[in-house]
Amino acid sequence: MRRATRKNRRPRRAGLTLIELVAAIAITGMLMTGALVAVGNLARSERRIEAAEPAASRTAGLDMILTADLLHASHYHADAKGQWLAIRTQTSLASSDMELEHLRSVVRYEVRRIDGRAWLVRKQQTGIDQPLAELVCPDVESIDMRDTSAKGSPVTIGPLWKEVPHRTAVTIGLAGGEPQTFVVRRR
Repeated sequence: MRRATRKNRRPRRAGLTLIELVAAIAITGMLMTGALVAVGNLARSERRIEAAEPAASRTAGLDMILTADLLHASHYHADAKGQWLAIRTQTSLASSDMELEHLRSVVRYEVRRIDGRAWLVRKQQTGIDQPLAELVCPDVESIDMRDTSAKGSPVTIGPLWKEVPHRTAVTIGLAGGEPQTFVVRRR
């Protein structure tokens, strides 16, 4: 007995059919369109935020650094003209990861002109190490520290080394913008 072979049968090929290929292209196109719309919306909202609060975006990191320095401060010394502020701290911020180290230091904020632009510069001197200087905030015209822990109107802190008050307000005068005020309450 002989087996009958089918000559009309075609071998099945590996791969995609035309319908599967068109469906894959359509799905990919829809996903890419959705991603482009999301990125466009993100860029538009970022521009709106920067336009609405240009001063706040310039001083975004300054609040964190000033608060850390003032929370661990023991004494201060301020310039009556608003050009610098010096703080003696019980701890210092490590330069690499902003972690607190238990070393006494003197931190000095001062307004400097660098390449024709006003900057707030932060210098930290810990022991006999070289001072660490960093640019903190652009377009700063003045820095003012006030004692707001007393009832009534705020009293300007004097030019001699004094103990840091319970509640302190530091006002940063920005060029072409509203001054930014940071209030720090100590325990």
